[in-house]
This record gives sequence, C-alpha cells and structure tokens, in this order.
Amino acid sequence: MLSRRHLRVKLLQSLYAFFHSESNDLEKGEKDLFNSIDQVYDLYVSFFDLFIEIKDYEFRILEERKQKKLPTEADLKPNLKFVENAIFSGIENSESFKEAKKSRKITWADHDDVVRKILMKIKSSEAYQTYMENPSRDLEEDKKLVITIFKEFIADNELLRDHFEEENIYWYDDVFFVCSAIVKTIKAVGAKNDSFELFPLFKDEEDDRLFLTTIYRHTIMDDDQLGELIKEKTKNWEMDRIASMDMLLMKMGITELKRVESVPVKVTLNEFIELAKMYSTPKSKVFINGILDKVLIDLKRNGQIKKSGRGLME
Repeated sequence: MLSRRHLRVKLLQSLYAFFHSESNDLEKGEKDLFNSIDQVYDLYVSFFDLFIEIKDYEFRILEERKQKKLPTEADLKPNLKFVENAIFSGIENSESFKEAKKSRKITWADHDDVVRKILMKIKSSEAYQTYMENPSRDLEEDKKLVITIFKEFIADNELLRDHFEEENIYWYDDVFFVCSAIVKTIKAVGAKNDSFELFPLFKDEEDDRLFLTTIYRHTIMDDDQLGELIKEKTKNWEMDRIASMDMLLMKMGITELKRVESVPVKVTLNEFIELAKMYSTPKSKVFINGILDKVLIDLKRNGQIKKSGRGLME
C-alpha cells in the first residue's frame, strides 16, 4: 500500500523529530518510526469502517420508519439499494477487514454526529439520487457510487480532517496517500478478485523495512560526515543560514544515494526534489538539487555509489 515516497515522508518526519529532540536514543526513534508507519494502516482501516457506519446509520433510519404509527408504503418497503451496495457488503464480510478492525480496535462509536452529517450530504447529492432511481444492480455502478461518495464527501471532509488530526498529528500528511489507496482498493474489487481485500501495509515488507532502517540509521550515525560533504559544496554559504529542513533533506538524499543499492540515482534525486517542494521553501528544490548533483560527482569519482541492477547508476 505505502509507496516509497510515503516511506520517505515518514522518514523525514521521524528524523526531523530525532534531530530536534534532546534524546539520542536511536533505537527508540526507530521504534517510533515504525509505529508511525503502522498507524497509517489504522487510518486506512478507519475509512473503510466509516463506510460501514454510514450504511448502518441509514439502515437504522429505514427500520425506524417502519415503526411509525402511520407508515407509508415507502416506509414499509424502502429502497434498499444503498444499504445493500455490493462494496459495503464486501467490506463488511471481508476477513482481512474484520481482522484488522478487531486487532486495531477501530471504532466510530462516539462519532455518530460526524457519520450522520456525512450521510445527509450523500443523500442530498445528485449522484445518490441517480443511483437510487436506477432499479438495476451492478457491481461497477456500486463501485462508482462508493468512489464518488469517498472523493466528494469523505476524503476532503473538514470534520474528518479535524478528527484525524486529533487522533494523530502525522495523519494530516498521511491522508493524501491513504485516500489514493482507498480508491485503488475499491477499484480492485472484481478486477483482481471477486471479493474485497485490504491491501497490505507494505508492498514488499522485507525490502521496505531494510530501506527504512538503512536510511534512518545512517542519516543519524553519519551525520557529521554528511554535514562535511554538504559544507564542502556550500563554501559561499554560512551553514547556520541553510534551513534545517534543507540540511536534513540533503543528508537523507546522500544517504540513499550511498546506501540503497536498489534505487536508481535519478529516482533518488527526483524524489528529494519533490520532498523539498512539499516540505521546504520555494527556492529549496533548486538549491538541494544543485548540492546533491555536486556531491554525486564526488561520490561517483570515489566509487561510493554502488547500484545493483541495469540502468540504476544514471
């Protein structure tokens, strides 16, 4: 589920926290890194659980209407198309979802008001009305509605953003990546298999964990050496004038160039330029790119760039 870019973001957050704390406990910092990554999965599961809560809320409304003193024909025989949506059923019956929800203790029990407000917006939408007026039942139509609901009423919902930020301060940065994974998971139903299955947290757990530990440990352990490499290439700059975020991004980039054999040089350079765009100043991307290019020349000359695989050097 998590891309290498997202892993780099988590590394950046954890390393920034480490270098700006009074603790020198590398082992604890690394444990915190993996905990923060594991919690991304809580966010992923929480979104799917929200779908079920919304569906259940609507089902309760329909059942309550049947109990009215003078129920109408529509009350007694409601349109069940929404609550019987195949994607909702697939999530609810999925063993991977049930196991993750239980083990991670995911719940919306204390947030009925948020669920209700989202449901009301959904029901007032044109997409919902069109869906409910069509008597046919079709998996692709069900998927389309759920994806529309997610994009329009859940992914960028201010109430949910506030809720998630209260739960975990790093989730604000995780939402974009997780939302992409949510849509891909829904689209996979019927395409790759007939049932709903959660994606695993890592695409390649062993390789991704090695990637994380390598960059995390060596960025910290080689800090002085990395600082000297950067200092040599910034002789016209006073070191204390370089933004701490820029310094960290360059140290991480150099570490990845030197220590991660499986990632092409161009990919590393491009990824750290993108991180600079996201987390530093408008001019940082040009500055960081220039310094990394200079450092790379020396690293190649000294035989410190070792890449395993065709085309990985350039």
